[in-house]
Amino acid sequence: MLRDSAFVIGRHIQAIDGPIGSVSDLLFDDTSWTIRWAVIDTGSWLTGRRVLLPPQKLSPAPNDPDRFIVPLTCRQVKASPSEDADLPVSRQHETQLFGYYQWDPYWLGGVPAFGGTLPMIPPMADDLKLADGDEHLRSTVRLKDYIVRATDGEIGHVADVLIDPERWSIPLLEIATRNWLPGRKVLLAPALVEAIDWFERAVSFRRTRAEIQASPEYDPSTPIDRDRLRLLYGHYGLPTEWI
Repeated sequence: MLRDSAFVIGRHIQAIDGPIGSVSDLLFDDTSWTIRWAVIDTGSWLTGRRVLLPPQKLSPAPNDPDRFIVPLTCRQVKASPSEDADLPVSRQHETQLFGYYQWDPYWLGGVPAFGGTLPMIPPMADDLKLADGDEHLRSTVRLKDYIVRATDGEIGHVADVLIDPERWSIPLLEIATRNWLPGRKVLLAPALVEAIDWFERAVSFRRTRAEIQASPEYDPSTPIDRDRLRLLYGHYGLPTEWI
């Protein structure tokens, strides 16, 4: 079942021995549309610190829909490698984080589900030590309100992302077309994205305004399961075998 970003963003995070903050953002790879990191706002506990955690390590708390549990102590979180909130996340920093927590990194096929076996990762390779910020790692919060451009002009803006919490991916973007079609929302697949202009805050799709207008209307009160996701991808002529 797909969920909107509020399923994660805003939730409190509980360590083994106490609260550590709440999720303020999700960082995703704009080439694979995979969510790589949950950004944790530690509030007054660690003022000014941004803590990054793999979303696969967040487990819903029993009987508390507003809280996730992470298998770390507050002391571990406090001593974790720091990252400036205004700078891009570098592969070097990612490697330091996975090494510190003794978790396999995603680029080696690691980060198993909550409770899995977590072996040590190998030492940093020289090319990773010299890596700059990852230009493909983007913020879901900042993506909201980006202008949506069809092949023949603007049509709306990005209202939200829909998350697959089993795969921690973004299979659909919620588009508000009220700029052109009053009050209507549709869902578009990231596979239809032609380009993202992070400077002009715009997303270009390989569809005309008429084709986007003909998309099935999105009703947030109707859950999107895998059958409905297949129908949506089929509507756009996209592969559905992976769903």
